[in-house]
Amino acid sequence: MNYEKKDLIFKAYDLLCDVTPKKNDCGLLCGGACCKENSSHGEDGGQCGMLILPGEKELLEGAEEFSFVESHEGDMLVCSGRCLRELRPFACRIFPFYPKINEVSGKIYIKILPDPRASGICPIFNDPRRRKTHITFLRNAKKAVRILINDADIRKELISQSDMITDIEALRKKILN
Repeated sequence: MNYEKKDLIFKAYDLLCDVTPKKNDCGLLCGGACCKENSSHGEDGGQCGMLILPGEKELLEGAEEFSFVESHEGDMLVCSGRCLRELRPFACRIFPFYPKINEVSGKIYIKILPDPRASGICPIFNDPRRRKTHITFLRNAKKAVRILINDADIRKELISQSDMITDIEALRKKILN
C-alpha cells in the first residue's frame, strides 16, 4: 500500500477516533449491539462484518480481533465483537451512518445519512428520543469522507457502497409501499 493512501486513512480515522453519533459513547445505549451477533446476520448464522476500504486490510491485518472474508460486495472485516477502538475500520467508525455520495458535473456532494441496514440493530433509529445526532460526529464524518475521496480507489469504493445502499433503500421503499 502506498504511503499516501495510508496517510489519508489515518487522517480519517483521527477525525472519528473520539466522536460517536451521540455526545457520549453510543454503544452504552445498547450494550454495543452493532458489535454482537444479531438478527442482521441472517438465519443461516453466516458471518457478518463491515465492508472495508481499499488499504484497510493491509493496515488491520495481524490484529487478533479481526478476520477478513471476500464477499460479492468486496472485502469484509469480521470481528470477534471486541476490539481496540483505535483499530476500528472506517465503516465501524461511522456506523450507523453511511456517506451518500453524488457526483454531478465533476463536483462531489456528500451527505452523512442513516444506513438502512442498521435499522434493526441500532436504537438511535428506533427510539425517537435518541434520534438527534451529535453535530461534531456528522461534521467529522463528512470531513473524513472528503479526505478519503482524494484516493481514486477509495473514492470508487465509497461511491460503489453509496450506490448499493441507495439501491437497498429504494427497494425497501418499494416493498413497504
